[in-house]
Amino acid sequence: MSEYNVNIVIGANFGDEGKGYVSNALSANKKTLTILPTGGSQRAHTVDCNNKYYNGRHVYHHFASGTMNGSDTYYGVDFVLNPMEYVREAKELDEMYNFWELRTNQYANPKCYVTTPFDMFLNQIKEEYRGEGKHGTCGYGVWETIKRNQNSQPRYCINYEELYHCLSRDYLAKKGIEPIRKKLIDIRDGYFKGEIERHHITLSDEWKHIVYDDRIIQHWIMDAKRMCWCIECVDVSYAISKCKPKNIIFEFGQGILLDCDNLEYAPHLTCAKTGLDGINQLWNQDYKLILNDAKIVNAYYVTRTYLTRHGIGRLDGECLRNDISDKMEEDKTNVPNPFQNHLRYAPLDYDSLIRRIFIDSEMYNVNVNIVFTHCNEFPVKSEELNNAIQSYFENDVHVYEQFSEKESFENLKNYFLKPLDRA
Repeated sequence: MSEYNVNIVIGANFGDEGKGYVSNALSANKKTLTILPTGGSQRAHTVDCNNKYYNGRHVYHHFASGTMNGSDTYYGVDFVLNPMEYVREAKELDEMYNFWELRTNQYANPKCYVTTPFDMFLNQIKEEYRGEGKHGTCGYGVWETIKRNQNSQPRYCINYEELYHCLSRDYLAKKGIEPIRKKLIDIRDGYFKGEIERHHITLSDEWKHIVYDDRIIQHWIMDAKRMCWCIECVDVSYAISKCKPKNIIFEFGQGILLDCDNLEYAPHLTCAKTGLDGINQLWNQDYKLILNDAKIVNAYYVTRTYLTRHGIGRLDGECLRNDISDKMEEDKTNVPNPFQNHLRYAPLDYDSLIRRIFIDSEMYNVNVNIVFTHCNEFPVKSEELNNAIQSYFENDVHVYEQFSEKESFENLKNYFLKPLDRA
């Protein structure tokens, strides 16, 4: 019998619900391995708390939200690694909180795709070219990375296993960086150029200067080396055997309304599975084994007390922030940017919320929990919530409320010991 519990943290809407906050709380005082099944550097999971390691606020992209609690991180097969963003974030954590003193471990599935600068450039150039028809991308090149690896010639593909091998100390001692440098040039002069021509895009002088500056390749290789020396290339079973966790967290990105199969909201969706189907059907058998061996499997569906959406696409009942409540605060994580503009708002429909949670969870043997965040800005409508839950669920559903990012770390942990009484 296994010694670990499994906690699955899922966004119940369009993302930006508070998944990082929940994942951080679940990792407290337990030996934890956090699996990041999907996403990449576009993830933005905010944690604002204090413990013996740090007191402050950080937006996690490449690391588990419980990192500063000592959680190890495992990048699943559908996570897209970005060397430049990984190194940037690691430096930021170290400067703020002496991250390297924690000695947490990072592991990655050998088949993880790796983002190059030219994936990011393609992403941003295409979005600029779309003008009013832009997609609302984050600009980190995650989808472009996936496309390059799945739909192009093998010489343009890079997964973590290949990168890890080419930048190992033994390989570098024999052949140096030239093989990986040539691969980057090939991607730039072959794949990138071909995509630009296929979309009939004329590069501006500014973009030409950026794209064809060879220093960007050297910079990427240096960051890739640092990343490979930090992230071990192993399957998840090995990571578990080495970590020996008491607690495994699946920390999903985005939300179930953005699931790639949610055609009701097409075409402005993510390219990944964002709910329980993602663990049980989309990936390798290792995840199923983890769930089957666990003592307890909890699914935590996270939602604000209102709806938000970053970027374009359908948002029923869209309104101004102050139309929700005059207590609404400026969102510190989702600041306007050239690609996604402002965070958008709408009231939360409880029946729709509970229905999609029910649909996502009904086929799986999990304990369903719902976490409401930002309750200080707008309260939970308890009667509407209870009616919706009773309409769909026969078994008990635990509901938790979180009132402020500034609450103490100890109080935050207690949310998961004291579920909201719905009687």
